Amino acid sequence: MRLKWSKLWPALIGALIASGVGVVLVYYPLGRGLVNLSYDVPLALRQRFQPPPVPQDAVIIYIDGQSADRLKQEVSRTWERSLHAKLLNRLTADGARSVTYDIFFADPSPPEKKTQDEEFAQSIKRNGRVVLGADFSHLGYEKDAGAIGMQIMPPLDIFSESAANLASVETNPDNDLVIRRHLPFSKLDLVPPLAWAAAELAGASSATSAVVRATERWINYYGPPRSVPSFSFYRAVSEDPLDLPLPPGFFKDKSVFIGGGFVTRLASDRKDEFATPFWLNREKSTDLRFMAGVEMHATVFLNLLRGEWLTRTPGGTEFWLMLGSGAVLGFSLTRLRPVLASMLAVSAAAMFAVIGYVAVTHYLTWYPWAIPVLAIIPTAWGWSVFYNSVSLYVQKRVLEQSLSRYLSPKLVRIFANRPEFLKTGADKQLITILFSDIANFTSLSEGMDGDQLAKSVNSYFDRAVPSCIFKTDGTVMKFIGDAIFAIWNAPETQSDHHLRACRAALLLRDEMSDFKLAGSDIPLRTRIGLHTGIANVGNFGSAEKFGYDAIGESINLASRMEGLNKHLGTDVLITGETHQAIDGQLVSRRLGSFRLKGFEKAVEVFELVSEPEKAAESKAWRENFAEGLKRFVQREFTEAETAFHRVLELKPGDGPSSYYLERITELETSPPGPDWTGVIELKEK
Repeated sequence: MRLKWSKLWPALIGALIASGVGVVLVYYPLGRGLVNLSYDVPLALRQRFQPPPVPQDAVIIYIDGQSADRLKQEVSRTWERSLHAKLLNRLTADGARSVTYDIFFADPSPPEKKTQDEEFAQSIKRNGRVVLGADFSHLGYEKDAGAIGMQIMPPLDIFSESAANLASVETNPDNDLVIRRHLPFSKLDLVPPLAWAAAELAGASSATSAVVRATERWINYYGPPRSVPSFSFYRAVSEDPLDLPLPPGFFKDKSVFIGGGFVTRLASDRKDEFATPFWLNREKSTDLRFMAGVEMHATVFLNLLRGEWLTRTPGGTEFWLMLGSGAVLGFSLTRLRPVLASMLAVSAAAMFAVIGYVAVTHYLTWYPWAIPVLAIIPTAWGWSVFYNSVSLYVQKRVLEQSLSRYLSPKLVRIFANRPEFLKTGADKQLITILFSDIANFTSLSEGMDGDQLAKSVNSYFDRAVPSCIFKTDGTVMKFIGDAIFAIWNAPETQSDHHLRACRAALLLRDEMSDFKLAGSDIPLRTRIGLHTGIANVGNFGSAEKFGYDAIGESINLASRMEGLNKHLGTDVLITGETHQAIDGQLVSRRLGSFRLKGFEKAVEVFELVSEPEKAAESKAWRENFAEGLKRFVQREFTEAETAFHRVLELKPGDGPSSYYLERITELETSPPGPDWTGVIELKEK
């Protein structure tokens, strides 16, 4: 029973956390962003993949900059009422179904144009189906309650008395300035919202139903800004062919909305444009990022006229959805391993998102699907991964603690996941070996305190190993005094181990060139030798104590290559076997054939110079050195001497050139025998 409970309680905690997150986010402001996203994304995707047809029942006439220029009106001032009268007369003659102004006619015309107000009022009365916008002001404010009471601010009496109805021009944007909901009819009992008044005038049954009025409605956008058919004011009143006037009868049976179409550019300008869900579609034109208020009203009007508004799922349904999905996913994912949990999480997220999209496009319903997708599922999955990871960690901890006493962190991780490595024994394996040593370390460290010396050497290793060896995925086998012994291609197979080791050597040479021992002003010089060959790699030791190591002739040869740097005055030497594998991928030069102490066969030796992008910097002296080496092997010592001196001119202090010049002096004194092939024999390490 205790065992069963130990497996059950983590899943119950996961269910509790995930369901709690869902309920909190759906009911509290913390989750408002995800709720809004659940509304925005399906509309944006629908527009991209299944754009709905735009109803032609409404037409917008914009009072915009083009019209101001053509009609010689000032943007910042009230336009001449005679122009409004002319437009309204045109709409009356065409047989427009209704005319709705998203304009607040609050001020009278100047005295010299007083008759224009009367002319416009007569046009309103003659049409008989005109809705005028009204504004509101608060009666006062209280410290704790904020604004209290509202009073209507109707248009001028001369216009109000002629209109069929007055309506609120207010909108209902969310905190991010996106308008998602219809303006509640009950918010302002004094007059209806503009779209409601227009819909009622157009005979929409939804606008007269008390039940529908009390229902929360969400805007069903027909497209991004300027989707509803629209035209500039001047085209409806102009008779000039250059203005492309709209033909007679164009507005027949249309519900016409008239309002501002100016793009707000300054912070001081009055804002009559709002963000829409189509911000996700990243419109290229900045002028189309925001929708004019009049188009918002027209869109709401079309929703009411056609019964196409969006409905959000009831609060009770959402509560049980968040609670249930959180409980099921939190419980289920915790019982699964990370891979299976991830697959189930992705599948569940896709299901919630698809349902959210289909609900909007086919059923005009939306629900906060982003909360399960972006909060509940990640929370449940995160708890599952966390719990199972901790469980696995606890299971491996004892093993790791014992291994960490004598293995590197990398080997600890590998061995902990592959228990077969704990068996004693070794395998023959092709590896690339690196040995490094600090030049003149003994003399540089003389007189240093023991603790200070240990601290300096440890600092050297702490910098060299992570930034050079581990950076190329090498395995540090051991530290021998100030030397580093590392290999590649074991314990993990690496097809490019030769190249990795050589790049590590270049990094070690360059990265550590500015390192100084404590109390010394002399930068350290790291000498490095590499060789690629077969070695015995595995666990060596007794049953009670063993360590991961590599032994064999190849290891000794790599060590000899490191020591050869001291004779040649070089930093990085590689054998022919390593060079053959990386030829062309890095810049190098051949230094000749050497018979090293303890080895019968001659070894081809190359110096590793640089990465390919720096080849041009060394090309001249490398070519001259190659010529000198060729002449040297052919016993043309005078020509070889000339070539090596040329290298020293191009690269002062070049160690190999100086070395060969010394050998030439010796050979001129004691010429080699007839069977000499240019191989140099070293009698010391």
